Amino acid sequence: MITDTSKLYDDDDELWIKNFLEYIEHDDGVAAKESLMKGVSIYYAEPDTPENCVIKEYPDGRKELVSFMTGKEIPVPPPPPPRFRS
Repeated sequence: MITDTSKLYDDDDELWIKNFLEYIEHDDGVAAKESLMKGVSIYYAEPDTPENCVIKEYPDGRKELVSFMTGKEIPVPPPPPPRFRS
């Protein structure tokens, strides 16, 4: 578990981003699991998450795509099922 977050607080934006990316690269997921156990949803992205979306995972295990492109959390509807021609 990473506990030293002091490098994250820097006035230099470029350095802050570098430090933040290094910090999350070594994340072990403990904080996310603790949040879920406390009843708080978490947000994350996987390599195949659509652009401009994140995954919202609820404490009960449900997951949905959401977008913050409007400045507010908006659920992203799932794509329609494929249509088969007969």
